Amino acid sequence: MTIDQALEHEWFSNVLKETMDVPSNVINTVKQSLRNFSDEGKLRRKMVQKLAENVLFDWSKDSDDVRQLKNSFEHIYNSMDKNMDGRVSAVELGRALKKMNVVTSAEDLYWLTNKIGSCKNGFITFDEFFAAAASSKIVQLETDEDQLRNAFLYFDMNNSGKIDAADLHQMFGGNKKDAENLIKEYDMNGDGEIDYDEFQRMMQAV
Repeated sequence: MTIDQALEHEWFSNVLKETMDVPSNVINTVKQSLRNFSDEGKLRRKMVQKLAENVLFDWSKDSDDVRQLKNSFEHIYNSMDKNMDGRVSAVELGRALKKMNVVTSAEDLYWLTNKIGSCKNGFITFDEFFAAAASSKIVQLETDEDQLRNAFLYFDMNNSGKIDAADLHQMFGGNKKDAENLIKEYDMNGDGEIDYDEFQRMMQAV
């Protein structure tokens, strides 16, 4: 059975008749955020997730709204996790997002799930989902020059004035080769590092 056939199966159709009490403004935010997030490069997605996890509430001028948004996202995520195993599969994600009319194509859905999931195994954690669903809030932060500079300094862990592979290795783990490959994605001048101008272009690209 293909993913499209599975999502159109009678069992899923019955489940889709259930209601999901999610405000329309939250659904619209999820739609826009997932669209933005899926179009971003891998390094930018990882940075957005880190910012969403650690600084979004402190930096946002409307932190109460952000917290309310996070509570709604937790509700959405828990509604997707039907088997209560603490992670969401592509099928669970599809059932919920189709119910909310956030996505309609199973092919796009599966591609999106693998974009969000760090392991590309068809599953996503709540932190990954929240980062993707709240990415439009991160974009709003990036329009503020001071906050954008703070974000750059946040990732410049060795205070060198540039973001290099050592910074990314310390921030995200993995191996040095992975970090070097992430740098190449946005290293416009080919010096093996990301300066502030390159960081600014990367973070304001969406």
